[in-house]
This record gives sequence, C-alpha cells and structure tokens, in this order.
Amino acid sequence: RYKKNISTSEEGFGVDIIQDVEFRFVRKLLEEVQVYPEIGDIINYDDSYYEIDNINDTQYVAGQPYNSISILCNAHLTRISGLNIEEINANG
Repeated sequence: RYKKNISTSEEGFGVDIIQDVEFRFVRKLLEEVQVYPEIGDIINYDDSYYEIDNINDTQYVAGQPYNSISILCNAHLTRISGLNIEEINANG
C-alpha cells in the first residue's frame, strides 16, 4: 500500500526520492511456496526496488494466534545501484 507522501532529498550527489510502503502478504500463500520475508530483503514492485525495514507477523483474527492470516512488511524505496543487481536486456 503506497503512502501518498513522497518526498525528495538533494543531499549528496543529486536528488533522491524517498518513499515508504507497506506490503501485505497472505501467510498461507507464502507457506505454500516456502518463502518468509526478512529484514533487508528486496522486493521488486512496479519497476522499483524496496528494502524491508520491519516485519509484523502478529496480525491475528479475533486475537487468536492460530488465526494469523497475514504478514505486513514496512519497506522503503532503494536505489538499484546499491544492490549489485544487473538488469538483463532481453533484446540483446
């Protein structure tokens, strides 16, 4: 879920875009593919990369621990240059 506030910073070597987002995952689907998000993981979404800052997996239905249905991840927009990820051009 995008937060509407996107800010910029002009410190250092140019303009940085600062954006915080919250990703919500269905716990059961993550368990099926044997994936669990961790702090520091990178999420590629909408042609941008986000680094997970915090994870909340205690969202219970009716306060029951066995009814935990989702995992919430707070993340921030990060630069691709700092990730050592190389985009592959499919056209050669």
